[in-house]
Amino acid sequence: MYHLEIGIITLIIFLTVADGAYSAAMETEIRNQTVYSSGYDPISRPAEVTHVKIGLNVLAIDELDIKGQKLSVAGWLTLEWQDDRLQWNKTEKNDIEYMFTKPNDIWKPELIVDNSLANIGVISAPDLNLRVKFSGLVEWEPPRLLQTHCEVDITYYPYDEQKCAIEIVSWGFRIDELSLDHLFEEVNLEDFVCVPGRFMVMAAFGVFLTVLILLIHHRPGNPGSSCLLVKITRICARVLCMEFPRGDEQEDAQSNMVSPLKDTKEANGGSRVNITQTRETSQISSIDVEVTWVRMAEILDRTIFILFLTLTLLINIIFVAVLAYSSG
Repeated sequence: MYHLEIGIITLIIFLTVADGAYSAAMETEIRNQTVYSSGYDPISRPAEVTHVKIGLNVLAIDELDIKGQKLSVAGWLTLEWQDDRLQWNKTEKNDIEYMFTKPNDIWKPELIVDNSLANIGVISAPDLNLRVKFSGLVEWEPPRLLQTHCEVDITYYPYDEQKCAIEIVSWGFRIDELSLDHLFEEVNLEDFVCVPGRFMVMAAFGVFLTVLILLIHHRPGNPGSSCLLVKITRICARVLCMEFPRGDEQEDAQSNMVSPLKDTKEANGGSRVNITQTRETSQISSIDVEVTWVRMAEILDRTIFILFLTLTLLINIIFVAVLAYSSG
């Protein structure tokens, strides 16, 4: 309390210090009286049946491998369970509601991802502290890159909907010793980072072009030489050095045939006679000048493949360059 007197005016200022101010020493005292007490055993489970609630938080979907039937997800798990041995009276401890402790100092469930394809083993995070509430509620959020098996059905691709399960089971405890339940009904997507749509767009465009090429491949008959698609295919064939009839090969084949040449000479008697000579302008071409839809589909398919490959490499190079520039 401060007392300030000015003339006949007295000003009294009261300063109140909150009883619940945090103190590192007080948290250490709580930890010593609970976690490091002689009566606490980190191997023994908290109760006859310990209930553990688990929630999945997704940061990003790294990959859905259709051929390998694999789902790769980046995120973290949220686990909660009750341990009454870690309770304290917060009113006697400056109203401190939470403390932190090392993962090896208290009991925690031994869980594994049953359908995991990588990092097979007990879920752990040795450098991540656990958060304990004064009521004995323990919270643990280990980060994880989950790679699990997923049965993918692409019958209705690209309008399919896939459901992939992440199966978490207890490794050392039976169901009558450890009970697992959902912390929340749905996957937490609050921190989900959506992958830029330039690729889901490239995939849709790729599907469209694939359908178009299949329609060209199975189209009956032969295209006309004046068709615009034939002209485009001819340009693509020249760029890729693939064989495809030129537009003037039909005319060349006709002009390469032997043609008669009439010449007029004077005989010894002075009379004029017509002598027919033959002149071969060039060798007869054996090139097959027939244009087919199947050949056009092959050339267009090769062209689109090279374009998509080049575009994908270019996008990845730019992406890596931007990351390197930003981190630098």
